[in-house]
Amino acid sequence: MTTAVSVLEQRLAQQVGDWLEVTCTTAINADNLIVSTSLTSYDGGRDDYFIDWWVYITDKANAGVLRQVSDYATATGTLTIRGAVLADDGTNLATIRLHRYNRDLYINAFNDTIREVFPSLYKPFDIIELVTGNILPNSHFRDWAVTTAPDKYVMQDANITATAETGAGNYRGGAKSMKALAGAAGAGKYVYISSNNYPRLLDLMGKTVSFYCWALPQVATDASIQIYTLKADLTAQTLTSTTANPIGKLTLLKLEDQSLNDDLVEIQFRFLVATNSKYVYFDHARVIGHNQKEYLLPTDIKNGRLASVQIQTSGYSDRFCDDLLPRDWETVYNWSIVDDGTDKFLWLGNYPSEERLIRLQGYAPLTAVSAYTDTIEIDGEKVNLFIAYAKYKLYQAIEGPVASSDIGRYELQSAKAYQEYQRLLPSLRMVTPKATMRIREY
Repeated sequence: MTTAVSVLEQRLAQQVGDWLEVTCTTAINADNLIVSTSLTSYDGGRDDYFIDWWVYITDKANAGVLRQVSDYATATGTLTIRGAVLADDGTNLATIRLHRYNRDLYINAFNDTIREVFPSLYKPFDIIELVTGNILPNSHFRDWAVTTAPDKYVMQDANITATAETGAGNYRGGAKSMKALAGAAGAGKYVYISSNNYPRLLDLMGKTVSFYCWALPQVATDASIQIYTLKADLTAQTLTSTTANPIGKLTLLKLEDQSLNDDLVEIQFRFLVATNSKYVYFDHARVIGHNQKEYLLPTDIKNGRLASVQIQTSGYSDRFCDDLLPRDWETVYNWSIVDDGTDKFLWLGNYPSEERLIRLQGYAPLTAVSAYTDTIEIDGEKVNLFIAYAKYKLYQAIEGPVASSDIGRYELQSAKAYQEYQRLLPSLRMVTPKATMRIREY
């Protein structure tokens, strides 16, 4: 139940009388010309008709290019655009969209709507990834600081890279894993999380911990995990797993009951790939050994509203948290949200570190959009409510400065658009889930 940005743009543009989409009749070359004889059906025979309009190329080699028109020839249906020359499309005929208004105003209107109509429109979440007793954040690699690094994790050096993997069978629980790829000189390189980036890890000093992670290697026994510690006197300790991991199979790597030194200045947890030019999928990592009460919330929840927290009460795996389809849950009432100014954490009361799954249910704002192929998490009649408010925001942007000769007309259209949103709101708004009562215990 999602709707593409391309559809939202069309719906909004049609409602404000700003919709025109045609296919090029001559392939785009490495120049500033776009030719479509179909445009002559709309130009009234005028050479200046499309000047200062905005053209957006939706596909082929120039997909995503947005330019303003500087000249137009009705005889050939040729647009001359401002800016750098376009890429050569060869023999491919691209599709273009023309707007009187900058397409960025449409995208801004959509994102303003996403922010401002929450929680009338939202995306629900039901996330089963956190584990009681696990001090590692983002342990399913759900969240990525950039496309090349999971949030809170870093690469050893340029000889190893990481990407999010969502292919079926390549993750264990959750919906993603981390694909760590060693480069041509990357044998033995690793992705890691350090107390330098996540200081809470230093709470493990002087304790006995167990480190687990599921791994699927491209080459047999190519995956391992490590614990590295460093003391102020530069005494270092490196502990490495020896769990065999067959090719193409998800295996639980284990580094159990490891005693960490006291007075540490750094702790690292590492995910290693042994062979250069090969990859390993890592997922569902956890470090147990601390009386953990605070758990980093996924970013889906960070800007949303958590309505319910549940703890797994039974399971069939050696460790309950490794169940793929948990069935039995207990509702938690003594929870709260802790905000340190950068991240948000779930605070739980007296729940032991028994490696049980934590289920988080609630709702969050719709996903911000930018690309033509992006989607938002609504469909059907809910799109009408979304477009009504987006139209209101678009008219607000178009109104411009007070001196504009058309400001009165735009203000009127803006008011009418907002009135339409209010008319649709009672019947199309989404009912938010009921939250459980939170009673914090100390």
